[in-house]
Amino acid sequence: MNKSKASNLILLSFFIILSLSALMTELFRAPTAQNFDLNDYHFVFKKDDLKKISTIVFKNSLGTFHINKSDKEIISPWELKFPRELPARKDTVSNIIESLEKLKIRKIYKRDPINISNFSLDPPLMEFTLIDKEKNQLNLQLGLVDSITNSTYIALKDQDIIYQINSIPFPLEKMDLSDFIETKIFTTNYNDIKVFKMFQRLGRTYKSKRISLSKNREEKWIGTRGYPYSEETTNKFLDKFLNLKSTIILDAVTEALEKKIERYTSNPLYSITIEEKKGDELQYQISTLIGSLPGIKMEKGQYFIIKASNRRFPFLVHKDSFSIFSIRENQLQKGRI
Repeated sequence: MNKSKASNLILLSFFIILSLSALMTELFRAPTAQNFDLNDYHFVFKKDDLKKISTIVFKNSLGTFHINKSDKEIISPWELKFPRELPARKDTVSNIIESLEKLKIRKIYKRDPINISNFSLDPPLMEFTLIDKEKNQLNLQLGLVDSITNSTYIALKDQDIIYQINSIPFPLEKMDLSDFIETKIFTTNYNDIKVFKMFQRLGRTYKSKRISLSKNREEKWIGTRGYPYSEETTNKFLDKFLNLKSTIILDAVTEALEKKIERYTSNPLYSITIEEKKGDELQYQISTLIGSLPGIKMEKGQYFIIKASNRRFPFLVHKDSFSIFSIRENQLQKGRI
């Protein structure tokens, strides 16, 4: 090999090595923050950006959840539309919106293929679609959660930047269907109750009044014979009902299941009437402890059914909560509940 060919080969080898080094540097370079004035980007969203949201579609590794603003707001301001059609848990939706409103920016990066890959945004780990009443839409993608810096990387679909934000305190990645379903059975707030009555069936048809509470003109609680009850005792008693939650909502109703539910609730062991201050009257039928239901996996004698006049589907409740229906009015008088 002559000197000219050797020299050319050395130059070619050097050029190849230099090119490979440049390529590797580009591929494995650390993300570079952009020089934005963060006074203009203190939070991802402005103060009123999320006030008119009417639809939320949230997706994580556990599923996709579609939530709409409720038209009637009888039970909750929100309704779960997918994967099941049920009232949505108000606290869950409120926590989501509050968390999004407080997305505080640390740094801003260019949205390029390398940063998208480094920050796990292709595909994103979680995703929100937010739609307001005018059908304006925001698509928010959430990527890498950095436990060392306590931060998260997010991107809006129509922007060419990536935000590094403080980690979201609400555990969005762990949320499943149970977090979105409103499982409370009684929908009235304590301060909205005017009259609360509970009856028990004695024998086959006779109903005996166990408890009758009502507000007098001075907004004080009184019993059947006008005996006054303390606010603390009454509040403690009513909270047992207002915080009662179902184990299973019986929304997948077959003809066989519907007949069995009707059999258990048509002549209930207990019944409750709640008159609200606005004039509505709500009825609740409570069955005995039941043996079985078609298509429902359950232990015999471990559950009872509650059917509410303002709820579309009945509830299956564990027997641990059954004792609250045995409270008598004289126990309220003595404060022994």
